[in-house]
Amino acid sequence: MNKTTALYCRISREDEANDFSSSIKTQKEFLRHYANRNSYTELRNYVDDGYSGTNFDRPGFQKLIEDIEKGIVSTIITKDLSRLGRNYLSTGYYIEHYFPSKNVRFIAINDNVDTSQKINDFTPFKNIINEWYARDIGQKIRSAYRTKAENGKFTGAVAPYGYTKDPIDKNHLIIDSEQASIIQLIFKMYSKRSTIYGISQQLKEDQVLTPRADTYKKTSKYKLDNAQKYPYSWSPQTILSILCNEVYIGNIVCNKHQTKSFKDKTLCSIPEKDWIITKNVHEAIIDAKLFYQVQEYLQSKPKRRVIRHKHLFKSKIRCSDCGGMMIYAVDKRRVNSSAYVCSTYRVHGTERCTSHFMRYRDAVESVRTIFVKLHKQINLDKENVIDKLYSYIVPQKKDFGSSEVLKDDCETRLATISSLLKTLYEDFALKRIDQETFNELLNQFRQEKNDITEKLNVHTETTLYMETMKQNIINMVEEIGLQKSINKLTYRMAEHLIEKVTIASRGNGIYNKDRVDLYLKNIGIIDLAAIGE
Repeated sequence: MNKTTALYCRISREDEANDFSSSIKTQKEFLRHYANRNSYTELRNYVDDGYSGTNFDRPGFQKLIEDIEKGIVSTIITKDLSRLGRNYLSTGYYIEHYFPSKNVRFIAINDNVDTSQKINDFTPFKNIINEWYARDIGQKIRSAYRTKAENGKFTGAVAPYGYTKDPIDKNHLIIDSEQASIIQLIFKMYSKRSTIYGISQQLKEDQVLTPRADTYKKTSKYKLDNAQKYPYSWSPQTILSILCNEVYIGNIVCNKHQTKSFKDKTLCSIPEKDWIITKNVHEAIIDAKLFYQVQEYLQSKPKRRVIRHKHLFKSKIRCSDCGGMMIYAVDKRRVNSSAYVCSTYRVHGTERCTSHFMRYRDAVESVRTIFVKLHKQINLDKENVIDKLYSYIVPQKKDFGSSEVLKDDCETRLATISSLLKTLYEDFALKRIDQETFNELLNQFRQEKNDITEKLNVHTETTLYMETMKQNIINMVEEIGLQKSINKLTYRMAEHLIEKVTIASRGNGIYNKDRVDLYLKNIGIIDLAAIGE
């Protein structure tokens, strides 16, 4: 099978603002022209639009790595080294170690880098310069934002609920009268001792759009499925954040969070003493006296002590009805009263799910029973269990024979097209056909090659998936089979074998013990009926 030539394009928002010649469209045209001029075939674009080069956790690049691991990429072409990355250690690793180890050729056109030849001694220094550039840009942007914050300028992407950005000055906030009335209502209700839950229910009853739903309605940006499904469902956390936000008394609070570095975009909380607070920079919605009264009342409320309980299915158990995470709850008034309850119902009530629970001991026993039955079948006939698991987890198996025939036919046709293309070029060079006929046939052959290559890529991905899944099933069966008995479900088994557990309700307030589904890591749901239990 002919391997793919990867045309990799990347641009960050900063690059796009400073250099039009680096736009994704321009890069694609530049790379395709170079590839065609140098007779590269099986071209495929990998694009990261709006991603920094300081880290390699980018969807386009990760897809490229996946295809390299599958063995379907032979060459990578970029406009220059900085498109690959601006972290000189990581960029150097890929160029000097990873790509050569996978027999992948890397070409950076403008920097004259080609790993099929001797690496240019200046290449590492170019990578360092690219990283310096990224560091410098990051420092300048951070400095610019800090200067704006110290001058009382709003720097957020979206104005806080109750305000909108001034059309004349996007760093200045002006009141949105419709939203401001909702802010005033929230403060008024809470000052009169309404609960946060009570406020959320009142807003829902009045059919007031949530901040996210309202933003999407006005701008068609920041789409969120739940905001569309439940546009009036105000969460307690949203109301609490409004009650605590100084923006409503005319202040701007900045520098509450910061990324770790220009390479690591993880947000870290900044100590309150280092916040940048600029007072009275825009019109207030809430009177300062009322705001601080609300803060005093919030602080006076007793803080609930959070107790971290240890349980087998932490972050692994979900409600089948709504997909929400199950919360481990303990009733101190009763012995052995721990249970899993639906978090969606706890937060949003019957609008999104129903009131139901499952005793912790019942959940553990239901999952243990599945393991016991699976363990029994493995001991009776391990190979049979592997085959049956594979046959229902990987349904493509039954069609794989015809798929192999398709692969052979595709590769034969590709060889034929290559021969036809050579003849076509010869006929054109010897003036046996005119320019129009040549272009028409050339485009037809190229389109057919691309279509066939895509089919072969799907075949390769399917083959890899099937082989990987088979090995995962074998590994899982071997590990379960090594257990002498499963009298007790251990934390090690839960951690190493279980991906998640889902349970469905009977509709009468409790969960159905007969509808507990076990998903094993790297495999999926276990259907005992499919393996003969």
